[in-house]
Amino acid sequence: MLPLLANADTTKNLLNQDFSTWSGTNTARHGNSIVAGVHGQYVETEVKLSDTLTEDQIKWGWTSTLGADIYHWNNNTSETEMIQTITASDGTVTTQSRKITLDTYQPFTTYTDSHTETRNGNTDYTIDVRFNFSESTQSSGHWAVDLENPTLVIEYEPNPVFLSSTQTAEIKSVVDDVEEIKIEEYKFEEVKVDIKEEIKIEEVKFEEEIKLEEKEFIEETIVFKPEEETIAEEEVYETIGEGETSNSEQGNEGTETVAEREETLESRDTEVEEGGGEESPRVNTRSITVEDVEKRINRATNNINQRLVGTSLLLVNVMKSDISIDNYGQINNNIFKDQPNIDGGNYKDAQYYADVRDIYSESQISYNDPAAEYEKDVQAAVDNRIRAEEHLRRIRGY
Repeated sequence: MLPLLANADTTKNLLNQDFSTWSGTNTARHGNSIVAGVHGQYVETEVKLSDTLTEDQIKWGWTSTLGADIYHWNNNTSETEMIQTITASDGTVTTQSRKITLDTYQPFTTYTDSHTETRNGNTDYTIDVRFNFSESTQSSGHWAVDLENPTLVIEYEPNPVFLSSTQTAEIKSVVDDVEEIKIEEYKFEEVKVDIKEEIKIEEVKFEEEIKLEEKEFIEETIVFKPEEETIAEEEVYETIGEGETSNSEQGNEGTETVAEREETLESRDTEVEEGGGEESPRVNTRSITVEDVEKRINRATNNINQRLVGTSLLLVNVMKSDISIDNYGQINNNIFKDQPNIDGGNYKDAQYYADVRDIYSESQISYNDPAAEYEKDVQAAVDNRIRAEEHLRRIRGY
């Protein structure tokens, strides 16, 4: 079935804006274009469709839309009724109405109401447009709304096409001859795949056993004096020189044993101590640092193994720290002792409570808590591991 208005067109406004040409009991005006509404009164006018539409356009069907701008200027309750009384050429009467109720101030606002007439056999229609006014005080003066800009437009088919009875009968016969098209229902069967052969995964055995040779490791102990301790400079050079000479004489036969080296160091310490008690002008003393000892180790021997052992033990000595966290858990225990007893006082009094105790010994400006630093390092290691595992998952695809 074709739509009622396939190529709809709309007429211009069919109502006169000069209310002096309208009929009705409400004669109060603000000029000729605004009606000053009075309780129990009305204004109306009439429009014939044949003055605007052709007979075929009227028969094809149309829609009429009535509108107006309404101004509620007080706080009384008012009611404005918009009415279309539609009379067909065959005498049929249809009424379309809408009531607008307002009880607060409102500037001019547009309100509309529509009526649709479907396909018909009438040659003409008359539309009577009417506005009724009422308000709660029922005053004989102007206390109802102001009304302006009345509109009535008709939406219609500009080029209607009607089929004759013969054409209608032919179309009906063609439709009846069209066989109903049946769409067969297709069923999808489940495909089963039988896997008869078992997939065997052979176990990989590692027959060769990896053996790690155990070699005896002899730990050498080199005792470094504190950095501020003074030693005889000539004695240090003499000790390092003898060690290098002893090592060069042995050549490829082996390195100096730990016992010999300790004996040499002890003998040199004894000489230094004995020499310290005597007044000898040839001994020139100065304080040395760990960096000085490291340089002297490199100058004293060309043997890589001896350099590595000496440097490693030097690093161990440097990494020694006097900081201890054994008593860390006891630092803040005092805050749980001697808790302050706060008197609530009278509920009307304005109270100010402040706990000014120093509950933490570290400065919060520069946070150097050893436990917190350790926890920070652990968390960073965990985060790095998580990122590495996620990277492996992306690479492997699972």
